[in-house]
Amino acid sequence: MGASLYSIGLSGIQASNALITTTGQNTSNVNTAGFNRQTTILTSTLNGGVAVRDTERVVDQFLNQQVRTDTSANQYYEKYHQLSSTANELVGDQSVSLNTYLDKMFSSLQSANSDPTNLAIRDIAFSDITNAVSQFNELSSFVETQNELANNQLGSVIDEINEIAGQIANLNEKILVQETVGGRVANELRDQQEELARGISEMIEVKLSYDSNGLMELQFKNGQPLVLQGDTKELVLSPNELNPSEYELRLDFGKYDIGLTNDSLGGQLGALMDYRNDMLTEMDRRLGQQAIVLADTMNSQNALGLDYNGDYGKDLFSLEDIQINQSSANSSLSHDLKIRPEAGKSAEITTDTYSLTMTSATTFDVQGYDANGDSNGVLVSVDLATAVPSADGYVSIPGLGIEARLQADPSINFANGDLYQFTPTTGAAAGLSTATGTGEHLALNGPIVVSSSLSNISNASISLSDVTDVDPATSGFVAGGGLDPAAPHSIRFTLADEYEVLDSGGAVLATVGGVTNYNNLLEQAGLNTAGYDVSISSIPVPGDSFEMSFNSAGTGDNFNGLKLADLQNQNLIEGGRSYTQSYTAMVTNIGSQTHSLKLNMDSSDTVLQQSLNRRDEISGVSMDEEAVKLVRFQQSYSASAQVITAARDTFQTLLSAVR
Repeated sequence: MGASLYSIGLSGIQASNALITTTGQNTSNVNTAGFNRQTTILTSTLNGGVAVRDTERVVDQFLNQQVRTDTSANQYYEKYHQLSSTANELVGDQSVSLNTYLDKMFSSLQSANSDPTNLAIRDIAFSDITNAVSQFNELSSFVETQNELANNQLGSVIDEINEIAGQIANLNEKILVQETVGGRVANELRDQQEELARGISEMIEVKLSYDSNGLMELQFKNGQPLVLQGDTKELVLSPNELNPSEYELRLDFGKYDIGLTNDSLGGQLGALMDYRNDMLTEMDRRLGQQAIVLADTMNSQNALGLDYNGDYGKDLFSLEDIQINQSSANSSLSHDLKIRPEAGKSAEITTDTYSLTMTSATTFDVQGYDANGDSNGVLVSVDLATAVPSADGYVSIPGLGIEARLQADPSINFANGDLYQFTPTTGAAAGLSTATGTGEHLALNGPIVVSSSLSNISNASISLSDVTDVDPATSGFVAGGGLDPAAPHSIRFTLADEYEVLDSGGAVLATVGGVTNYNNLLEQAGLNTAGYDVSISSIPVPGDSFEMSFNSAGTGDNFNGLKLADLQNQNLIEGGRSYTQSYTAMVTNIGSQTHSLKLNMDSSDTVLQQSLNRRDEISGVSMDEEAVKLVRFQQSYSASAQVITAARDTFQTLLSAVR
């Protein structure tokens, strides 16, 4: 009986010592990041007494996964909000707002219209045009700078993910050795490992599982492995072949790599990717769209007037060629392919991306994709056998506001399947520049002057109502200035509701009767190809005549200048927006996104804290609870010591009895 009491008492002391040790471990690590409360499991033995079965961590893996998921979401919104706030503050600042510069530019144009002969005022107007261009460039530069910043941070985050993944794999090897060879549960190593996994979740959302040996495995949301036992797959960032400005995440498996979808990555990595590929890309494309429309519409309108020197208006703005990317599988990487916005078609320009594929010896298909890479339903076929190229070899791509030069170098032929991709608006704001140098090139004057015959009886007056074309090849104007003799030069009313249109020699070009509307008389006569039109203020009397001639003097005329200034009020951009409305919509969209991110960030803070609290209720160390346990375990230790004392006394009594 004594020997049994000794055994029982000794086992109790050993068990109590283990419990006290575990309690000490818990209290000493109360502030250790990632530490999970431990508990020692005791079991009674068959011969009496107690044995220490194991010391294990108190962990709820479901709660831990929830903490990792909520951490990833919280870091995503926090990082994205931080980045978007920078963009929102810039574009929303009135002093750098593009609208401020556009308003100033058009206000100066109005001032120039009030005194078209004043070169100083013209130069001020042109200077403000240059300033507006510089602001397009400046905003584009901001986007590029933010892109570079995001790229640098992406590289750092990916390096850190790969580093932590390597540490987790290394801990797997240590855990396996300690728990198999050493025979000791690696609680502390597993805590370190889970804390590392939580650290990765700050950067990207991961799923955690354990293999048959209890070793940690990490996978991305789409199931691709990051850590398998002691092996890791390196995460790399590479540019998209057909869109180098967009980056893709890939897992390197050595002999091959696998792409990861950029959707819902979570964490700081997801925020950086979304900021770069969504917000910054959208900003760049919207600014590019505005730049293209501004350049095209202003150039087109300026071309319809005469400048200070009496010459046809020249381009005020210029744009760089659209960047084209091609597949590495193309039959040749040296094809001479160019794409540019089509003059006068900028209203058709969208922010979408297009692929161009050769489908036959003379046919190319152009297919459109939205910002998410999904088909937008656009599919246009261009057949070089039937398309009519421009003088410099470009053919129109109908409905898209662009034209392409697809004629190949005779020594380098295209082949079926050759694939190209481009986004017309990408980089367009950075490539915007002024094409002329002074205010003299502002074509404020109308190319036509009109007058009423001095012999007219009525008070009806004639006015130039429109100018649509000054191209000598397609209008009544001639190269270098002037009107073709065969173009409309005068209008003569034979009746109050009937008139004749005459050329310079007096030959009748058209007769119109039954007139009730005295606007756009050349259009009513079917002479749209003249390139200009006139209107009469009131009902004339028979015999009244009106003349039209080329504006060879032009001084003091602001007909075309008013048209230029009025472009500010026209809905010229996709979706029926003006220049300023388009920029305002972009600013509003960024502001709305930033506000939503702030709300989501605040909400995710609350959700994460709740998850941490639930986890701590299970796995966290409570000093009060541990203090109570320590007192109890000390008492059990003392009690077990008393059992040994009782066993000793009993044994001494028995010895004394048999002597």
